[in-house]
Amino acid sequence: MSASVQVHVFHGATPVATDIRDTEARFKLSDDDAADLGHPVPIPSSGVGYSWRKSVKLYCVSGLGSQLGNLRYFVAAAPSDWAGTVSLLVGLKSTYTQASAADEDGVAGLANADLYTSSSPLTVSTNAALITSNASYGSGQDYLVSQVAIAAGSTPGVKTARTASFRYDEV
Repeated sequence: MSASVQVHVFHGATPVATDIRDTEARFKLSDDDAADLGHPVPIPSSGVGYSWRKSVKLYCVSGLGSQLGNLRYFVAAAPSDWAGTVSLLVGLKSTYTQASAADEDGVAGLANADLYTSSSPLTVSTNAALITSNASYGSGQDYLVSQVAIAAGSTPGVKTARTASFRYDEV
């Protein structure tokens, strides 16, 4: 039997986790994932504007045999309505920081997610025994932090969703 896993996004000063596998992580200027048009990222007249961060972790719900590890992350190609004006940025952080207006200057240490494909993923953890029990994030898993960068000249409106994936080994 294979493990049942969830992708949890964290919100709030005392972080509350929500599973986002069957929904979207909405990038905007707010610390929530409500699928609404509130708090859009403004298109700057020059330079780049940034959304607030999203912090996620992989969570093992049940069905784990022995261990889950060697965690990797990658994205599908950017949708055509992102071309040249919208970028997904990602990176790893060892501690949780609540999304806030401070993120509008860009979160330090993030890179363009286009660098991370299925054949060249971001290494989240090389620990083969990262998660060894059910109902757990395991020991030592960093937060995968992401945000969207909007360049001047972007067209306004809701953009096409982009697919991101985790890959792991399970024993």
